[in-house]
Amino acid sequence: MAITGSFEPFLKMSLFMLSSASTITVPDDDEELVEYLQSLREGILEAYTGIIQGLKDGGRIQLIQGTDVENMIGLLEKIASDSYKEDEVLNKAVGLLG
Repeated sequence: MAITGSFEPFLKMSLFMLSSASTITVPDDDEELVEYLQSLREGILEAYTGIIQGLKDGGRIQLIQGTDVENMIGLLEKIASDSYKEDEVLNKAVGLLG
């Protein structure tokens, strides 16, 4: 967020990595992997929120385009449909929506 609109050179690769990481799935019966996935999603949501806020503050929010938004919404849909949800992940998801 601190570099605001100057994040542009890193945006495409960052969004690609976040999108790729958000597709990871784990078996419901492995508690350690479920905990890892929750932690990963929390970080992804924080990163998306920080990127959006930084670009908005820098007047460059238009750099976030359709596919990027679709990937973010896809992650939110996955989180909403999961049988396991942690409060922190849900809080971060609501923060991204805001």
